[in-house]
Amino acid sequence: MGFIRKSAIKSYKRELSAFNSMIEDVDDRELADLFVFGLWTRAGMQVEGSISLPGNEPYLMPELVAYPILQGQFQGIMKAFQKKGLIREGNSMLFWIFSCRALLYREELKDEINFMWSRVLETKAHWDELLTDIEEENTEIDRDTRIKTLKLALEIQVHVEDDYSPFIK
Repeated sequence: MGFIRKSAIKSYKRELSAFNSMIEDVDDRELADLFVFGLWTRAGMQVEGSISLPGNEPYLMPELVAYPILQGQFQGIMKAFQKKGLIREGNSMLFWIFSCRALLYREELKDEINFMWSRVLETKAHWDELLTDIEEENTEIDRDTRIKTLKLALEIQVHVEDDYSPFIK
């Protein structure tokens, strides 16, 4: 394993472990709120076209193309929030950033990503209510965009429950 890969894994593992330490002690509703905000943001950015999913492309090795692109887009959103002093909002993107990293480094980050998603999935009883609250609070966004965002957020939520659960196995 090369020096750059080892350094990246060490850094990613440290960051994900620190995040896990934080979410381990957070109340379920508060963690659900953080996750759902990230879910809403991700869906909204996709609806607006700010996140371009590199789907529909027959990538032979998505870990070399698609996942790094998504990770970079999620990091850009996080940095934009942080630049505005919106730390909580920025942190809500960490679920997606860490997931992309775990897809790139499956074996090395397996334990950490399993913990993160198992902890997040413990909060799913709150997701629907919080998503509805966010949709209703965002009246400055036109209704059509809000409905599309909510619909996509609910689709992503189903994928989280179905697709991220395997991380826990």
